[in-house]
Amino acid sequence: MAATLHVLHIGYVDERGVGATVSLVLDGDARIVVDPGMVADREQIIGPLRGHGLAPTDVTHVFPTHHHDDQSALDASRARVLALADIVVPGHGPPFRVAGGSVS
Repeated sequence: MAATLHVLHIGYVDERGVGATVSLVLDGDARIVVDPGMVADREQIIGPLRGHGLAPTDVTHVFPTHHHDDQSALDASRARVLALADIVVPGHGPPFRVAGGSVS
């Protein structure tokens, strides 16, 4: 089966401010969230995940395509997801996991 790409949140720059485009890649057992950055409310990511039959704990990898505070300044909910998922940073070695505040 081929990988599929789904947009969880459409990004914008307008009178509301700035919102990130957040995507979901499904490929076999991999459930990859791409650029889980700035959204007005975490439900704007979690709701669409549920629409695909997934809970945040089902995410296997988080893939930030570039560094900005919107991808790296994690609130508690994103920190919990990242504790369960591998993080892939392009050009910076193999996936790693954040566990108990330390990188493994």
